[in-house]
Amino acid sequence: ESDFNGIIDLVTMKAYHYDGKPEEEPTEIEIPEDLKAIAEEKRTAMIEDAAEFDEELMEAINNLDNVVKYIDIPLQHSHIDVLKRMKRPAIDYRKFIKKLRQKIKNVAIRTTFIVGYPGETEEEYQDLYNFIQEMKFDKVGVFEYSREKNTYAYSLKPQIKAAIKKRRKNALMKLQKEISKEVNKNCQNKTIQCIIEEIHSNGDIVARSYKDAPEVDGLVYIKSDEYLTPGDIVDVKITKTTCYDMYGIV
Repeated sequence: ESDFNGIIDLVTMKAYHYDGKPEEEPTEIEIPEDLKAIAEEKRTAMIEDAAEFDEELMEAINNLDNVVKYIDIPLQHSHIDVLKRMKRPAIDYRKFIKKLRQKIKNVAIRTTFIVGYPGETEEEYQDLYNFIQEMKFDKVGVFEYSREKNTYAYSLKPQIKAAIKKRRKNALMKLQKEISKEVNKNCQNKTIQCIIEEIHSNGDIVARSYKDAPEVDGLVYIKSDEYLTPGDIVDVKITKTTCYDMYGIV
């Protein structure tokens, strides 16, 4: 029976120690083959923790009908120098996101970023702002760096003032709110597949689309004369959208 409540967490990068050094003998995982085996059994929501994976995996996600085209990638930042200080792979995320969209049709992308990491300059922050503005992610979360003892970043200098971190976070969330509004508006008058989450006693029907992960993303509010039950997957014509939620009919 089809259902996209299931969430798979796939990590395709090598395992890295806290000091940024890769493990000597990383485990090899045949991700595309494993994904195919799972997808034969049930529809799954695809959550991807890795910042970098190959074209074979992208093609597998695109070609398997039972894999939801939703990718969650915690990029953390866009500027190469910040990524290096974070001891994260310093790759060109602009090229990576563009390739994801080329290889996986109608993919929805969620990501998270950290502002105020030690040493983050105004120029580096502006690069992140421009990156989000350019990429127009479906969903974005932004967190302020929190200094913790006994961590690598604790002793890095300069530490960013709390007021600056808050200002940068608020600016990014304001930007993303407008992007989310635009992304949702593009769904208006289109028919998208949704899973029924709740049916209230007053007849209100709450669902989520393939673009919405459970508990963290928006919802789709449906009107229908059909008999529906939680878990049903239905085609919904979107009639109205807001920054985070959508409304439609079956």
